[in-house]
Amino acid sequence: MDDDVVMGLSGRHFPKVSAVLEGYRKDVPAGGYPRIVADEGGTVQGMLLQGVDAVSLRAFDLYEDEGRLYQRTPVMVRVGGEPTPAVTYVGLPVLPKNCA
Repeated sequence: MDDDVVMGLSGRHFPKVSAVLEGYRKDVPAGGYPRIVADEGGTVQGMLLQGVDAVSLRAFDLYEDEGRLYQRTPVMVRVGGEPTPAVTYVGLPVLPKNCA
């Protein structure tokens, strides 16, 4: 996540470390927002924010439109080769524009 966006949403800066998420891949659906989706052979490299509090997590949920565009999902990532529990936002299926 962009440091300015994190600060704007939470009013805080969080330490972050490089992390690898296996079993997912990046996807950009036509006319949609970038997301990650399950993919058994996939790998996504990103950053893990550390020490995120419940109030900030709720702000992130609202920003990510959790439950409509993305689902907050517990995952295991690798940080420095070590498995580490985390949560990420996984893209939900995109409905055709004529469906609501």
